[in-house]
Amino acid sequence: MKTRRNRYNRRPILTPIILGVAVICFIHTHLLGQPARQIVHAQTTIRVAAAASTPAATPTPTEHDQIVGYIKQVFGTDSDKAFELLTSPTCHENRTLDPDAVNVNADGSRDYSIFQIDDRWQGVQGKFLLNWKVNVLIAKQLFDESHSFKMWTCGQALQI
Repeated sequence: MKTRRNRYNRRPILTPIILGVAVICFIHTHLLGQPARQIVHAQTTIRVAAAASTPAATPTPTEHDQIVGYIKQVFGTDSDKAFELLTSPTCHENRTLDPDAVNVNADGSRDYSIFQIDDRWQGVQGKFLLNWKVNVLIAKQLFDESHSFKMWTCGQALQI
């Protein structure tokens, strides 16, 4: 092997590859206290053990579950009244909580999404009312203004 000499003190200099290997072996053997092969094995074992102990991913809630949770969150203690309006067997606005529901009224206006918010009465375009979170928030605002669901036909019939 041909060695180079430093021009200042004429001592041999190891090539960069050999120097790199020597440093890595030194670190593994002296600083970590294990030979390089055992460290790789230990890292693999740790990764496998960590993967085995990771809990299974929780299932993502369905859109229906998200809607129910959001109505409970927004309406709080009044959520039972909101669900009565929506799912009452005698009179229901949107029993399946279909966020894409659109009903055309006799006057040509349309009722949109979960709470069947009327586009003409509220002055909001249907594309916004079809966003079910916006729809729930508008319903909550209407409920808070009158402290009831009397603005809905079913709310009047159910007296809630």
